[in-house]
Amino acid sequence: MSRPLDIISPFLAVSPEILQPAGFPDSFLLTQDLAAQLLPARPADSHKGTFGRAALWAGSEAYPGALLLAVEAALRSGVGYVEVASAASSLQVCLLKFPEIVLLQNRQALGLDLDPQLKALAAGPGWSLQPDREQILTHLLSSDHPLILDADALNLLALKSSGPALRRQLRQRKPGTTLLTPHPGEFARLAPDLSSLQGEENRLLAARQFAQDSGALMLLKGSHSILALPDGIAFIACEACSGLARAGSGDVLTGLCLGLACQGLSLAAAALLAVWVHVKTAQLLAAATSERSMRVGDLAQHFYQAFRLLE
Repeated sequence: MSRPLDIISPFLAVSPEILQPAGFPDSFLLTQDLAAQLLPARPADSHKGTFGRAALWAGSEAYPGALLLAVEAALRSGVGYVEVASAASSLQVCLLKFPEIVLLQNRQALGLDLDPQLKALAAGPGWSLQPDREQILTHLLSSDHPLILDADALNLLALKSSGPALRRQLRQRKPGTTLLTPHPGEFARLAPDLSSLQGEENRLLAARQFAQDSGALMLLKGSHSILALPDGIAFIACEACSGLARAGSGDVLTGLCLGLACQGLSLAAAALLAVWVHVKTAQLLAAATSERSMRVGDLAQHFYQAFRLLE
């Protein structure tokens, strides 16, 4: 039975009157009104510390582009600082394009002695499956920081454990402080016992079951992405754009989620706002060019159009 609308999820403090039911129990649409309520304020007397410090582990010698996409998305989210750990060759390219980034040094780059001033962490885009990545991932999971895991971070998780055992492992972190962002193939590796479910309602059930079992936020990507919260509430993106069906789209989304999570939002709120801005920006870019010819590399430069709609 669906819960009454006057109960707000502890993971997402929003006014219940703006929630639009999605047609499934305990499920709501991700609308522009909801995204606007989630948008963090930017006071006139703010400074760079007001908008938080983000840390990103991404890229490799084989996939430097994923780092560039995620970093630009984080920088254009409004975050105060973006600190980065990657392969030396990727960092050189990244610094040339984005001189404002900060390099994570020594033990922090290994996931050790993380600065308590960091507001959120993200790992995985273009990371590759090198042996040292597993050790870094273990350290990141043992931290208390809000943590976003995407791409190869998810593949590393699945190599170590999957199904109910993985969900029990994730329960060791505080509920709502871990966000997993798999596409359907990655979800199948993380939860082979749930991934056989097909159809929109069954995708919703699978994402919700994973979130409830693990205490993690499950952002199951697709044409209409689903965010499932550990308390059983779920949100469905009501907009779509085939222009996002390209390599690198998820890297942009991860960087945007990371940057927003540093600006006073819960991880759930940051994920919802990022999904809305991501797809709305794609729609606006496609309208100016076409869904067929638009480039993922142009997305972050056009976030301002979606943010203006919310402001």
